[in-house]
Amino acid sequence: MKRDEELFEEDYQKYSPLVFRIAYSYVKNYDDCQDLMQEVFYRLLYKAPKFKSEEHKKCWLIRITINICKDYHKSFWNSMTEKLDGNTQDFDYSQQENIIGYVQVLPNQYKEIILLYYLCGYSIKEIAEILRLGESAVKMRLSRARKYLRIQMEE
Repeated sequence: MKRDEELFEEDYQKYSPLVFRIAYSYVKNYDDCQDLMQEVFYRLLYKAPKFKSEEHKKCWLIRITINICKDYHKSFWNSMTEKLDGNTQDFDYSQQENIIGYVQVLPNQYKEIILLYYLCGYSIKEIAEILRLGESAVKMRLSRARKYLRIQMEE
């Protein structure tokens, strides 16, 4: 039987790229993203519930990542800091992931839907459960997000 440390290391290796992409899409700064990832995996290690399956664990990590990112934007500390222009180390996406740049400018409600649908491969029903929305709301947001992306990409 594997020890907790080995299981955590496997989970980190498996889910850190996903958590990073979601966090980066919210904060758009490499260093802040690393801090948020640390908080997500801290919660996985010390505060996570018993998971029914790997899919349940993945959904939980996505939801926690989104919540932590939203909390970060609402935090007093974030509102009192001044962003540096050109002096931060930003993450460079490869050509294959260039579309993420367009997704980053979407409002958060659309960004979540796009990430969960295309990046994570969840169905409309699964996204509705993760975000605690109705299926029709998810469909509408996905439609609006696609339309918005199409306009951005044509410019």
